[in-house]
Amino acid sequence: PKNLQKAFDVLKEKTEKDGKPVILFMDEVDSLAMSRGDLMANEENMKTVTTLLKLIEGARDNNIIVIAATNKYDLLDEAFKARFDGQVYFPLPNEKEIASLLKHLLSSRKKGVELSNNNEEIETLSKLLKGYSNRSITFIVEEASKTARRRNRDNIIFDDVKCAIETSELEKSKEKDYKKSSKARVVGFGK
Repeated sequence: PKNLQKAFDVLKEKTEKDGKPVILFMDEVDSLAMSRGDLMANEENMKTVTTLLKLIEGARDNNIIVIAATNKYDLLDEAFKARFDGQVYFPLPNEKEIASLLKHLLSSRKKGVELSNNNEEIETLSKLLKGYSNRSITFIVEEASKTARRRNRDNIIFDDVKCAIETSELEKSKEKDYKKSSKARVVGFGK
């Protein structure tokens, strides 16, 4: 909570000095504003969310524009969500977009070029990765690369990626929860 307060104080000083608004972008905000009703919530989390709510409430009066991003909207505190004037929903990538991302991620590393050119295996992997965010897919490709390296192979193969998906603790995003709980405009990913 103290660091949050310091950040907002610095921004407030900047706006007062320059006479112009500032933008505060908070990525992966779920790490700060997890639901206080969650069973995993602890006292420190409660203090952080309470402090953040107060700071955001006063941000407009201090010429601070707050923008937050998360891949875990369903975990955010309801009072936190209510502090924002609007929401923009970026849907998860579809299979075609996943295939494009996989090809890019694999072809950008020497070990992945061969797999990136195998359209049949890319298509199958795209189906397996449906429901994952771009960040999660990137992480899975990183893990597949590490698996190939541990197995002393020159190339990442289909099974490396499949194994990374199966052993990953990453969960598919609950896209239905985002649409249901959000009256946000849908933008991005070719929509």
